[in-house]
Amino acid sequence: MSRLSNCSFAWPNFDEYAEEAGGLNNLVGVECSNEPDGQLYQLRLWGGPTSNSGLVHIWFNGTWGTVDASSFDWRSARVACRELGYANGRPVYNSAFGQSPDGLWLMPGSCNGSEARLVDCENSYLIQQEYHSQEYRFQDVGVVCNNDQEPEEGAVRLVGGPSPNRGQVEVFWSGTWGGLWNWDLRRIDLSVICRQLNFSGGGVFDQAMRGKESPGLVNTRFAPMWKTTFTCMGNETRLTQCPNNNGYWTSQLQLETGCDNCWPLLVVCSNDTLPPDGSLRLVRPINGTTGSLAAVLGNSLPNSSYGTLQVLRNSCWGLVSQDGFGWRDARVACRQLGFKSGRAVGGVSYDPGLDLKYWMRDVQCLGNETRLVDCEYEADDNTQG
Repeated sequence: MSRLSNCSFAWPNFDEYAEEAGGLNNLVGVECSNEPDGQLYQLRLWGGPTSNSGLVHIWFNGTWGTVDASSFDWRSARVACRELGYANGRPVYNSAFGQSPDGLWLMPGSCNGSEARLVDCENSYLIQQEYHSQEYRFQDVGVVCNNDQEPEEGAVRLVGGPSPNRGQVEVFWSGTWGGLWNWDLRRIDLSVICRQLNFSGGGVFDQAMRGKESPGLVNTRFAPMWKTTFTCMGNETRLTQCPNNNGYWTSQLQLETGCDNCWPLLVVCSNDTLPPDGSLRLVRPINGTTGSLAAVLGNSLPNSSYGTLQVLRNSCWGLVSQDGFGWRDARVACRQLGFKSGRAVGGVSYDPGLDLKYWMRDVQCLGNETRLVDCEYEADDNTQG
């Protein structure tokens, strides 16, 4: 007989057959294909919606297997994607590309990002776990690779926001994009970031937004988190022009490794036209909510007659200290703002958390000046609000 279908065949008693086989769980099956074999330790992508994405598979022991996610981070993804012929990439966790039928082969170690192969990362080792339990499938790691042209060191972008002027700040540093840790950053630094992004009106801190590209809590395995060591003066056009805390005119970013989850910096940039230097504005909460967007941006409000007094200097908004600020000074400020008169309110912050510098201290007005900056005052360049 030349064909299997020509053979005589009778179904056996199924219960007896299963009992002889030791139960259905001991039955084995095979999947056949004409797919060519891979090379030892070769990588491929499996299950992704595009050719540059998917679970990471490695060829070992004559078959493909998955890569464990336990120690796989952005450096590992970079190595894997370069090995696959791409320029860069990022990791994807939690079985985002489905569940692979293949076993688990590689436990990747600690990559520094410069290795030629994933198996070359320190402390990487191969295991022989051919039958990968479904309950552990979430440990299979994937990547999204790209050939995006690398920008110059210190480039800035906003990601994950609902509009081009809003999102999480990322800086290109040490060959990869990473977030800025929202730590010890001030409004004056935001103005430099927004200016570098070609927004003219400065920036404000934004609330955390949760999304695939820009989670509210950023895991440092997903992408690096940079901690700044610079202090901007406010007139720089790029972050890399800001002096660092050691006094050198070179901006530095350090990899933050002290926390698994760090709050990223999220900003809203503005193109609002700035008034002339020396202009004043009142900033206060809207509807009792401190830090609301309109208040933080200082937008003009109908009949606005109270708030924290701010003065514009060198295209940056700053604060006026209550030290020595009296009724004459308040009258000058209110007349400049378009009101007939006014009074000083000391020790009250209508909008705390703006974290601006103090531009003016010990203001001494005669009462007949047309602008507050025409009064005698002590210029303060270094004190933070």
